[in-house]
Amino acid sequence: MMGHQGHFLSRLDRVSLPHVELALRLYNDPDLVRYVLDRAGLPPDAGRIALSLEDDKRGPFLLVTADGRFVTCLGRGMRVSIPVLSHMKLRYLLAAAERARSRVEEARRLAGRRLSLRTLLRMTKRHADAVSREEIAAVAAFAPMCGLEFLAVATLSHLRLEKMRPVLQRALRIRTKAACADSLRAYWEGVHTVGRLIVLFGAAGPEVVAPLSTEARIHELPLSLLAAVHGVGSMGLRAIWAAANLGELFLGRYERAFAERRDHATVLDAGLGLTAIGLRHPHLQPRIRPALEAALRPAGHHYSSAEEALATLVACRALKAFDGPADLAAPIARGAASCIELGRGLPEGSPHRYAHERDVPENVALAAALDRIGPLWTRAGTLAALELVPWVARAEAEELWLPSDLAAARRRPFSVEDAISIICPGGVARPTAPPASGPRRQQPCPCGSRRKFKRCCERQPARAA
Repeated sequence: MMGHQGHFLSRLDRVSLPHVELALRLYNDPDLVRYVLDRAGLPPDAGRIALSLEDDKRGPFLLVTADGRFVTCLGRGMRVSIPVLSHMKLRYLLAAAERARSRVEEARRLAGRRLSLRTLLRMTKRHADAVSREEIAAVAAFAPMCGLEFLAVATLSHLRLEKMRPVLQRALRIRTKAACADSLRAYWEGVHTVGRLIVLFGAAGPEVVAPLSTEARIHELPLSLLAAVHGVGSMGLRAIWAAANLGELFLGRYERAFAERRDHATVLDAGLGLTAIGLRHPHLQPRIRPALEAALRPAGHHYSSAEEALATLVACRALKAFDGPADLAAPIARGAASCIELGRGLPEGSPHRYAHERDVPENVALAAALDRIGPLWTRAGTLAALELVPWVARAEAEELWLPSDLAAARRRPFSVEDAISIICPGGVARPTAPPASGPRRQQPCPCGSRRKFKRCCERQPARAA
């Protein structure tokens, strides 16, 4: 008697050739099917599920049991009465599975067969602001298992940096830079650690994080602000990617923050978050548009505050990105020029030693442009972030960093000036001695003798008094 599997294979003639290839790919890869079913959001009592291969209502469909056994194929137009996994979500989960496998392979290559997370994290910490995309991909393989731990460490590191900042600001006023070098280095590395860990938390994906959100109250965290407030623009924008990848989870918080407009950092962070979520998850745009349109003002409007003007600028850019393809020519050109400069130090034959800007892949050029963003609270940093957020929103975690060769070429010894620039953006204000009271020695004597003070009353203290 023919079993389910044999019946399934005999019904493949109901679907077209491209669908047959996908069906056989799933049939021959039980681990891939298990990955999809675990993240499909099945009702607890669902014994079977229909995988949509094209149209979610008309088919064709693959019928699979909850434990991963294939039942049959249904051709186009054949109706189903069981839960359906949409074609879009199936494609998303298949891409996520391939990405997870490539990350595990990268982790094995960098850390050996034992897959030591400690080794990989030590590697990324050593390089601070010049981590490679290969290293991020390797650590991201652990994100589904360690995502909450990554977030916990990022939050604690942020709180530690918040305590360190005023202490370092005071120390820099009374001590030399060399005397503060170790603390400045720890602060600089901590800022980049916070940004990296937030990205790795976001790489866990909404399927892992959303079920834990209510109990852990993750959705109430100012996720991207944890990285943005410390002044490194590239880390702030990478943290925006993490929030965007998690989709609807942080949407409510961003909507409230954008409407309140408390300060520049909050408005920009919330506006970038709304933009990135809408671009990465187009089905959420109808909900996001009203929040952005509420910030629009007519031409010639007199803004009551800088925050109101910034909200209008962000809203205009976001709605334009929703309605058409983004213009990335300028950041691509800047990033390509940076890659060519970095590539000059690479050996002959390196795949990342570029001769012309047109030779630089777009995602590499944009990663280089992202590295060059200044503090987000400056005008240049704000405009650069608005320019790059359409690409950041749609990228993958590892694509936000440079390939290993270019990252290695970018590495340079730590400079205390880098840390000082984000701790004291206005410069170090050293205390000055109070001005001496009374006339100076070279000035005319106040007694009216027309002689200098040093030759007159300074010699006669009683008279001077």
